[in-house]
Formats: sequence, C-alpha cells, structure tokens
Amino acid sequence: VNNARKEIILYADGGAISFGWKIYKFNNGEYIYDRYIHCDQNIEPNGYTVTVLSPQGQSIKSFTVSKDQFNRDKWNY
Repeated sequence: VNNARKEIILYADGGAISFGWKIYKFNNGEYIYDRYIHCDQNIEPNGYTVTVLSPQGQSIKSFTVSKDQFNRDKWNY
C-alpha cells in the first residue's frame, strides 16, 4: 500500500529478469485498476527498462533507469 498516493500495489507476476505489478488508485470512494508496471532487467548496462501500461494494455511510457534509481523509485512509477 502506498498511503501517500492512495494506491494499492499488487505484485502480478515475477521472474528473474521480467516482472511487474498492478496499481489500483483510490477514486471517488473506490479503488480502480489504474496501470500496470512491467520491468525487464538489463544485463548491460546494469539497470531496468520500465514500461507503464494502461488498463487496456497500451503503453503510456517506457524508460530505462539504473539499478540504484529503480530500487529507490520503483513503487512510485
């Protein structure tokens, strides 16, 4: 749970190098499915490619971050 953003985070799938989670956002008294965060670990350079998907599976944005930045910010994507 991310109390500051009024979100529920549900780890949806996992693997060694590809994983993701669903984000449910509080809206008008209920939680609704807001977005899916998909992450792929990059071997060279050491980091992650993060893709934010809409509830319909459309890419909203995609970016690459270092391992340190990912570990610091991953619950805020």
